[in-house]
Amino acid sequence: MESKRPNHRPNKPLTTNQELTDNFYTINEVSKLLKLHHTTIRRAIKSKRLKAYRLGAKWLIKKEDIQDLGDVKNDNNNNK
Repeated sequence: MESKRPNHRPNKPLTTNQELTDNFYTINEVSKLLKLHHTTIRRAIKSKRLKAYRLGAKWLIKKEDIQDLGDVKNDNNNNK
């Protein structure tokens, strides 16, 4: 009996060209900057609290929009 290979391929690292990296971040980059889980960033995009643009399989977020989400995060930390 032959051994079966996994039914999925491993994820390739996301890369962007230099022009996009100057103005946009990926979900993982935003999560590291704001010290939030990547699922939290995805939920913010889905609920339209964070504006993002889909480029193929990749989500790109403008730097200005990240600052807005960071302000909301800081407000929530100050209220606790």
